[in-house]
Amino acid sequence: MAPVKDSFMSGSLDHSVRIWDLRVNACQGILHLRGRPTVAHDQQGLVFAVAMEGGAIKLFDSRSYDKGSFDTFLVGGDTAEVCDIKFSNDGKSVLLTTTNNNIYVLDAYGGEKVSYPT
Repeated sequence: MAPVKDSFMSGSLDHSVRIWDLRVNACQGILHLRGRPTVAHDQQGLVFAVAMEGGAIKLFDSRSYDKGSFDTFLVGGDTAEVCDIKFSNDGKSVLLTTTNNNIYVLDAYGGEKVSYPT
C-alpha cells in the first residue's frame, strides 16, 4: 500500500510489478523486470524499491516510474530470491530478507550494508 494515496503495488511470478488504484478496476501501470520482484514504498510515497533475484534493487520515482529506475545497486554476492523489502520509518534504510535466510540492512540510496554498534 502506498502511504499517501489509494494505491498499491504487486510483484508477480510473471516478472512484473503492477500499480493499482483502489478507485479503478484496472491496473494503472506495469513494469516488466527480470525475476520475481518484491516491492516497497518509502514513508512519503515518493520512492518505491523493487528487489529482484540476484540481489538487484532498483529505485523508482513514484511520479515517473515509466521513465525507468533512477538508481540500481546490488546486494554483494547474494544470489538468493528476495522474500521481502521494507523501508525504515525515516526512509534512510531498507531491510531485505532472502530465501537463504539472510537479513540485510542497507542504506536506502547507496546500497551499502549498514552496521550498528553492538
